[in-house]
Amino acid sequence: MSGFGMKGRSVFNKQIPLIFLLTFVPLFFGSCELGSPVFSVLMGNYAYQRGEYEQATVNYLEAMEFDEHTNYIRYNLGNVYRALGEEDSALSMWSEAEESGNETINYAVAYNRGILYYELGRYEDAFEEFKQALRIDPASIPAKRNLELSLQKIQAQQNIQSSSYQPDTEKQSLDSASQRVLEYIRQERGNYWVPGKEQEESQEKDW
Repeated sequence: MSGFGMKGRSVFNKQIPLIFLLTFVPLFFGSCELGSPVFSVLMGNYAYQRGEYEQATVNYLEAMEFDEHTNYIRYNLGNVYRALGEEDSALSMWSEAEESGNETINYAVAYNRGILYYELGRYEDAFEEFKQALRIDPASIPAKRNLELSLQKIQAQQNIQSSSYQPDTEKQSLDSASQRVLEYIRQERGNYWVPGKEQEESQEKDW
């Protein structure tokens, strides 16, 4: 099986201030044999990109019947469920997909979970997922930026909760630890970025 990459595009979401929010783009695997799940996956990806999520689900489930490359297909199904607003099903399918141990899939799963948690207002969970994505790919600028934005949300919540002037050592510890993580990431591999500055970045996940 030939190697593959990941394809995604930066988008701007009016409701969510994630500068580098990537679309939940399906992954693929290198094979073009007729009778394999490739055709069904291709049709599913095409339907997904057109917003035909029910049809995409049918195509991916057809591909699952071949019992090949199921980790990729589960990842794709997770994206479809997320688009349909079925968050629990999406999280479950992504968790199954990452059991394969494939780093490309695991990065995509961690990143997508980070986006989903951010959308749900679970900023600490989002922070942890973007941090995990960076463990897999330390050079990912979108994950770095979204990690910082998640931290900003956490700090904003802590400021509101501490307005009554009741010290919380656990929250202070989290803030300090998070700051150290950010400082490390800013210096990792010499990849610096300007906090708060919008950058246009696109990542190609091609397979």
